[in-house]
Amino acid sequence: MSDIMSIGPGRVLPSAVTILLVAACGTPAPRQPSPAAPETFTAIDEYVERAMPAWNVPGLALAVVQDGRIVHVRGFGVREVGRPEPVDGDTVFAIASMTKPFTATAVGLLVAEGKLGWDDRVADRLPGFTMYDPFAAADLRVRDLLCHRNGYETFAGDLLWIDSGFPLDEVLRRAATIPPSWGFRYRFGYSNMMFAAAGRIIETISGVSWGDFIRSRLLEPLGMSRTTVNAAERAALNNVAAPHMEVDGSLVTLPSFDMDVLAPAGALGSSAADMARWVLLQLENGTVEGTTIVPAEVLAEQRVPNTPIPLAEADRPWAPFTRLQAYGLGWFLFDYRGRLAVAHDGGVPGMFSITVLVPEERLGVVVMCNAETALTGAVASRVIDELLGTVDIDWSAEYLRLVAEAEAQTEAEERVGEPATDAGEETETAGTPPLPLGEFAGDYVNPALGPAEIRETGGALVLAVPEHGSLDCALVPKEGAVFSCVWSDPIFEESDVTFDVEDGRAVRLRFKVRPGFIDPLEYVFVR
Repeated sequence: MSDIMSIGPGRVLPSAVTILLVAACGTPAPRQPSPAAPETFTAIDEYVERAMPAWNVPGLALAVVQDGRIVHVRGFGVREVGRPEPVDGDTVFAIASMTKPFTATAVGLLVAEGKLGWDDRVADRLPGFTMYDPFAAADLRVRDLLCHRNGYETFAGDLLWIDSGFPLDEVLRRAATIPPSWGFRYRFGYSNMMFAAAGRIIETISGVSWGDFIRSRLLEPLGMSRTTVNAAERAALNNVAAPHMEVDGSLVTLPSFDMDVLAPAGALGSSAADMARWVLLQLENGTVEGTTIVPAEVLAEQRVPNTPIPLAEADRPWAPFTRLQAYGLGWFLFDYRGRLAVAHDGGVPGMFSITVLVPEERLGVVVMCNAETALTGAVASRVIDELLGTVDIDWSAEYLRLVAEAEAQTEAEERVGEPATDAGEETETAGTPPLPLGEFAGDYVNPALGPAEIRETGGALVLAVPEHGSLDCALVPKEGAVFSCVWSDPIFEESDVTFDVEDGRAVRLRFKVRPGFIDPLEYVFVR
């Protein structure tokens, strides 16, 4: 479910990114191995132990690969707050969107075998697949599924699958009712659903499920025995980290988040020790312990930039050493201190993870934690800096400062436009709807989410989207025709539900659900 990693959350300009990154993707000159001294990893461990309390993180796992060897695997803290079981190198975390490079690599295996082409039309490989834009539906290629340029804003349509109960084919059918945010292949927009469609193509061609393909072609050859392909497998294991969310300053444990419906986009669970094997594969051009598991040309193709990502000015403090960024096939690509970095992060409610590769240095880092923080990116940056000998920023302290500034700005923006009142005094409009509550009650419909029911019960309004199954709440009058909705599913948090009133009648309702993390779209229901 994640977007851009905190180690390099920048954006890029299309004019120069291809030149820089294609050059960086070439085979680096041989470098003499220079493994870090033991005291370097002692310093890294001490840095993590100091940073975790500041971020209120219960547990974290770290793996480092350097010069063809797994040189450091370590766990910190506990798997679940309030319990003593420690995190170690075998503790399994939900790695979410760090699944995407696995899916893109699996597609590459089929390409290498001549069973599929990167530029085959999706319509030819996945009959019945369609999109809102007829041209996009006809010309969409396999490559497009893997590089986030389908015309939709980041996370657009994700509400269709998050806790909805819809099967994948229904998710894709309903997504085709949503107009794109901009032109096809016009710009970057992170899409979980397109990766799920790529997984369906793997199944169609191979004749086995996506999970079985990933297991037999990647996990088992790599010896990744504690990596799971669905939620049930993860739940059946011992030594699994629990997700956590901060509520009123305290950590609470969340139910494990299930991404099975969009498994190719984010269903894998894994440990630091297992992910170190994956990083070793990436850094050693597809060969581990003398056995070629993935052809080198597949990995090289994944690291060619396909979609530029503009570098926003607001992102520069988070990534002061990044000037250009793009998305390849299942990987983010960006420059870090003059070197190509190949990376992907992953986030679900209660967990964040990141993998960063610096191929020319034969260096890779995995950081996984069981809380929603940017500490993963801070630790990854610190590890890379330590091993490059360029420690000049305390990334944890810097990110904490940036988070505090962002929160303060958000609070200030929320206060803008609020009616000024004296203590204990209410304005005339606050909490006073323009119509009697019963006039809002009725049936509304949205082409993607289906019907919405507004019912008056006991002098209050209740909203339910029955086909979704997890969208329901009580509506509390806020101001005018705006109502506050605290969703029954805590991961959806709170939304404003706004009614459009025309000629004394409520004709539409509209809402967004956590646009920065769940789905940016405003869903409009018509009466």
